[in-house]
Amino acid sequence: MLFMILTVMAILSSKSKTGEIDGLSFIQTDIYNLWATALLPIMVVILVSLDQFQGRQAHELQRYYANDWSINKLYLAKLIKFWALILLAQLEVCLVTMLSNLLTTGNVTQIGTLLGVSMLIWLGALPLISVNTFLLHYATPVIASILNVGLVIMSVLLQNVFSPFFALNPWNYSLRAIALLRINPNNTILAKNSWMAHDLSFIWYIIVAVLGWLLIDYLFITLIGKQRWQKRWNCRYSSLNTNHY
Repeated sequence: MLFMILTVMAILSSKSKTGEIDGLSFIQTDIYNLWATALLPIMVVILVSLDQFQGRQAHELQRYYANDWSINKLYLAKLIKFWALILLAQLEVCLVTMLSNLLTTGNVTQIGTLLGVSMLIWLGALPLISVNTFLLHYATPVIASILNVGLVIMSVLLQNVFSPFFALNPWNYSLRAIALLRINPNNTILAKNSWMAHDLSFIWYIIVAVLGWLLIDYLFITLIGKQRWQKRWNCRYSSLNTNHY
């Protein structure tokens, strides 16, 4: 709804009869820049915080401990659920962008590129889910949202999106991906011959980084599992000692 309102406002206020600037749809530029810099990280925070709130209300962890269910599988299932929901949201953004392009320019172009960029943004969202799942145990959703958006803005201001070390910062992934649509993170349009809009080598960095985060998640849930079994063993040992005396 937000993007469709933005589209209508763009149609009413634009002086461009074609809906394009330098051959690129301006509404597409606005939508993907807004999505990558603010709405995606905020959506991740909202999804994770709502799930954690509902889990506390339903005493989810207590039920898992009481029924001797695997906490590892619970964490993995939640990670997959969040990632699937982000995929649905990303596909919706892509479809709305196509519709917005049709309304403003009269045609839909770059369909393959739009889908490819959307999949890259979705792929790079996994580290954000992992980080915010941990962060929201210690910070409120408002603070977490401010931190996420602040880190994105810092990446733009420091201009490290196109540096060789961009993969070390998960908040860079979506910003680097939208460059394939000739969108600069500062919401300007890249030149048609810009290397940033044609360089695909960064995709491997994102894939390797995401695999690294999957490994971190695996080690994290394994650690949770060991702590759980150690806690359970200590409880049983204490119970045995009590019964003996």
